[in-house]
Amino acid sequence: MKKCIAAAVNEVDPLRLSDYNEISLSRRTITRRIEDIGDNLQQQLEQKVQNFNFFAIALDESTDVVDTAQLLIFVRGIDSEFNIMEELAALQSMKSRTMGEDIYKEVLACVQKLKLEWKYLCGVTTDGAPSMIGSDVGAVARIKNLLKSKNIADPLAVHCIIHVEVLCSKTFEMPHVMDVVVKVVNFIRSRGLNHRQFKAFLEEIECPYDVIYHNSVR
Repeated sequence: MKKCIAAAVNEVDPLRLSDYNEISLSRRTITRRIEDIGDNLQQQLEQKVQNFNFFAIALDESTDVVDTAQLLIFVRGIDSEFNIMEELAALQSMKSRTMGEDIYKEVLACVQKLKLEWKYLCGVTTDGAPSMIGSDVGAVARIKNLLKSKNIADPLAVHCIIHVEVLCSKTFEMPHVMDVVVKVVNFIRSRGLNHRQFKAFLEEIECPYDVIYHNSVR
């Protein structure tokens, strides 16, 4: 990257080439700069949420490629001038359990860190997992119990977000089409050789897409 920048500057503005050569792109420097950018974005988020008249949170827990549970917490709020902001508030790695209590603690820590007031919470959206929507020990139930102890009205709880495509695939049955499509996709993805040959074919016709294994929506 630095060699490319230096070559471009040498053609455009050779007198400033020495300034660009002094730019440090070491791993530690890049890491430090990324951390500084992250801290700055966090500070901006903390300042913006203080103007919220109402806010809602969305929770999604998924497992990454190394089997570590990742909890995403999104926040959406509106201020007195009806400006709406939606941001990723936190990404928490949950290396042990992912029970309702664990998710609730992470949400509680995120809300406290952003200095949000529970009385302004109007909605909670989850992915519909039992640890989220369990009637007794789910994360949403624990949040409601917390608000009840503070004499605050329950937020609107919405779970199992349904995309339009998923809804169509479940209700608009086309077995004469989907059975053939699924059979073809499974044949392509079941063996590495088949998939490599299929990708080579896609490259020949300059197609940027690929088939998704066991996904009728795509």
